Amino acid sequence: VHFFTYDREFITQYCQVSALLELESLLSQQSLREAFSDAELSTAKQRHQQVQDYIQQMEEIWREMRWIMDALQHARYKQPSCGVSLSGFLSEAGGPMKEKTRSSSSHLDYLPSPVPSPETSRKLNS
Repeated sequence: VHFFTYDREFITQYCQVSALLELESLLSQQSLREAFSDAELSTAKQRHQQVQDYIQQMEEIWREMRWIMDALQHARYKQPSCGVSLSGFLSEAGGPMKEKTRSSSSHLDYLPSPVPSPETSRKLNS
């Protein structure tokens, strides 16, 4: 699925922020490795945790915006959780027609089937 299927402006901003957060994550990991004193270590841990929180928030935003994947998964799901079963329509289809045939209206609600041709019955008997 092409990313521009989604809102073009959103995906552009998302990609830019995602790349910047990934870079910040790498820099914060490097700061953790280079921290010498307890104060530096504490500051580096806080910064790294904050970057990780931002990355998590970005992932949640992306999951919410990924509507096309949800639509595809729903379409592939063999047992839909919503909708009306076709068997409900089919089983009810005979009911209203029977009621109509009982009506005593002067006009026909349906066309009667044609009478079989005598030639057809002769062919079947021979």
